[in-house]
Amino acid sequence: MIKRILVSLSLSLLFSLDAMASNQVGGLKTFSSQTQSTTIKQRKLNTINDYKELVSDLKKAIAIGDIRSKFWLGTLYYSGIKLKDGTIIKPQKEKGLKLLYSAISAGYTQAFSFLSMQYIQKKDVEKLTKIVKLAQESKEISLTDKDYFSSLLASLILDTNSSDGVAIEVALKWLYQAEKKRPTPKMQFIIANMYNMLGNDAAAVMYLNKSCSNKSMETICGRYKRNPLQENKSTCQNF
Repeated sequence: MIKRILVSLSLSLLFSLDAMASNQVGGLKTFSSQTQSTTIKQRKLNTINDYKELVSDLKKAIAIGDIRSKFWLGTLYYSGIKLKDGTIIKPQKEKGLKLLYSAISAGYTQAFSFLSMQYIQKKDVEKLTKIVKLAQESKEISLTDKDYFSSLLASLILDTNSSDGVAIEVALKWLYQAEKKRPTPKMQFIIANMYNMLGNDAAAVMYLNKSCSNKSMETICGRYKRNPLQENKSTCQNF
């Protein structure tokens, strides 16, 4: 098996450098604690009564089919909240997950993004695989978003050096097909590392060369002074 291409592949490195779909997955970029705080400020959640009123309103919206309200109530339950008067509402994760998965079933991208980030932070490959598989199968999620979520899973697999066969298949099978139709250098870089981890030297070198021939990858590829694929006579110019 060839020497590992990445000395340490981290999500922060790969996805902070002009990530493949940073402007495509709205949920991942727009959902944050700040977004939630803005919503809370608008509702003036000072006391427990304010909180109960918000929950009641969200439930009414859910009852008439509002998916976004499922997402907001789901995150509220999942994360808990500290009100302005100091009252702490403890997380109710099971109730939150039920609503979030319901929003996911409806193809609500922000719900995918929110839970994906939770599982990435916990380095939970199995649960992230479940989310990504649902995204891949959803008719409501765009192809570029599916590519992105699949790349997140692949990166977590590499970051944790996971041997989870189901997770590897879910990530690599999708990215292999996606690269044929929507190739990007970062996607190729991830695929190269996946194949390297699996011991497929020829495929790893091929995809690495594809990736590193793109100028946008100079920052990543140029980090490695010595060619880790030298023994395989790689022609990757940036190594």
